[in-house]
Amino acid sequence: MGSLPMESKDLLTKTNANVSREVNGQVIQGDESSRTCKEPPDGGFRAYMIILGSFLTNGLVFGIINSYSVIYKVLEKNIADEKVSNSESVKAALVGALTMGTTFLLSPISGVLTSLMGMRCTAVLGGSIAVVGLLISSFIVDNVDGLCFTYGIMYGVGASLAYTPSLAILGHYFKKYLGLVNGIVTIGSSIFTVIMPPLMEHMIQNYGLPGLFRVLAILTAGVPLCALLFKPVSVEVTEKPIRKQGFETILKSIIDDKIWRNRSYKFWALSMPIALFGYFVPYVHIKKFIDINFKGVQENLPLQCIAITSGIGSDDDSNLVDSL
Repeated sequence: MGSLPMESKDLLTKTNANVSREVNGQVIQGDESSRTCKEPPDGGFRAYMIILGSFLTNGLVFGIINSYSVIYKVLEKNIADEKVSNSESVKAALVGALTMGTTFLLSPISGVLTSLMGMRCTAVLGGSIAVVGLLISSFIVDNVDGLCFTYGIMYGVGASLAYTPSLAILGHYFKKYLGLVNGIVTIGSSIFTVIMPPLMEHMIQNYGLPGLFRVLAILTAGVPLCALLFKPVSVEVTEKPIRKQGFETILKSIIDDKIWRNRSYKFWALSMPIALFGYFVPYVHIKKFIDINFKGVQENLPLQCIAITSGIGSDDDSNLVDSL
């Protein structure tokens, strides 16, 4: 994952407008607050709690998203039993695709909101939206169009708003071991992806699809609770008076355009959407594929293997980053 926007209160340099000050007998509009973050502690109780909160956030969010094939199989079976048109079956796959697409498509907006509202507020808002989306989904399991909105879009929006701050906060508490910490946090999604499919199947067998969505809503309620831990380190403020600033200055204080001058970053940012275009396809269809082509085989095993190898890759990459 790329670098994520920092919280507005915690940017290295921030400008505040519309404050009248008298300097050498002359009234000057606005003041520039040079805000310098303290050095990341690279340890301590609060830093380790941040790791735990981010780990659980990533695990809960992507454990549910990556296990959509369990829900898809049930939705498709229900559609087949009702003997409706094939287009409804396509919509069942669209529900999961919307969730995944919305989560990443809204990452830039999530970053801006993180700068404007703060990490905790953004993540708590996201977790709450995700919980509401799952709860509503539990009442409309027979309405695929409705699920496209409640599970596909609402949960996707909530996941995006919670995911971005969970990674951005790590840079406030770690510097030397930031790569390792990122690896630990992202492994959360792999661990939960191994656990969630059999758990979700058990819930469906005992409580049906409505019961599953309600259990997922209860689990997802842990996301806004974890977000309460996302308190950035304090900053030191040094004020310098400047002339009145315009909209462009305020916009630059929210969105850093300098990073787009880096050729390597531009290449990475433009190539990643292409690389991820087909990345999540197996997460939607793999159970159906195994069921059709390999009768009697444990259907969740390939999905769990993908999660395990993804986790191993995350750990190796994080160690490599710290060594460079």
